[in-house]
Amino acid sequence: MRRFILFALVCRTAAASDCLQIDRLQVQASDLAGILPAFAKLPAATVLGYTPAPGLRRSWSAAQLSTFLARHGAPALPPAEQPAESICVERPSHTYSAEEIEKALRAALAPEAHLELVDFCRMPMPAGQLRFELRSLARPAPLAAKAPLLWRGHVNYDGHRSAPFWATVRVSVPQAGFYAATELAAGHIIAASDIVRETRLAAPHDPMPANEEAGLIGFECRRAIRPGTAMRIDLVTRPAAVSQGDVLQVTVAAGSAQVKFEGRALASGRQGESILVENTQTGKRLKALVEAPGRAAVQLADPNDNQNSMRAGTRAGHVRRPVMAGGAKAKETGAEFAR
Repeated sequence: MRRFILFALVCRTAAASDCLQIDRLQVQASDLAGILPAFAKLPAATVLGYTPAPGLRRSWSAAQLSTFLARHGAPALPPAEQPAESICVERPSHTYSAEEIEKALRAALAPEAHLELVDFCRMPMPAGQLRFELRSLARPAPLAAKAPLLWRGHVNYDGHRSAPFWATVRVSVPQAGFYAATELAAGHIIAASDIVRETRLAAPHDPMPANEEAGLIGFECRRAIRPGTAMRIDLVTRPAAVSQGDVLQVTVAAGSAQVKFEGRALASGRQGESILVENTQTGKRLKALVEAPGRAAVQLADPNDNQNSMRAGTRAGHVRRPVMAGGAKAKETGAEFAR
């Protein structure tokens, strides 16, 4: 983060360079031989040091250069060759144009996206590949939805190195799906007239609206929904098939044995949920699975499955205790609850 802030601050200025331009990781003797003949006496690949990071400079004084020559067995710099000022080196740079930046930005977006480049880093960057990723695009603030967004990128160079880059943009993508046609209250059951299918512009990070009516019509709003809101699946839920106090037809089944009785729902429940029901005649209670409006079921263990499991366990050297003793016992359990 500190590195990015440093580059963002420096991006505003770009000074003309009078340093040696070296486009590699290391400064070698051959790089200085053209201006300091004493370095021509060293092997060309002799390393003087590393080149600085992009946008920075590295300097050597005459004394430092003489020390380097002496360390490698070469004569010191003669007075006539000693530079009046330090010798500096830097990486060759490239200042990206708005067209180049927009091309790199669009490479990270869908072809139909709308893009406006507002501002960008004007600092000379190392020669390389400018890249942006959608995950690095800042999300809009709740109260500033139309404000430009900061998009962090980077320039890849030297194979594995990178320099930070930034741009501010306004970007939107078309989203086709269903949107709220009117104000919808929490708990409202959605009708066909409550939604409209449209294509609207939205931020790239916004969730996609639902594309199928089947997942919306007849469903219940989890919360209040304003007009124009993208109708996402997480905004709705199945309505309760059974309400507390409803009279239900309850079926207790165990294999082929079934017992039916009339019960009262002690809680509301959606299809597939378990609720507590009470026998209206005896007052006994049992958990049942909501099947449909007015219907619930209790599925007891199939005694035949228990007997088969017991036989298989015996063959394997294990004996499993069955849940029910037999079909008569399962039927008796259901009948006992129904009485």
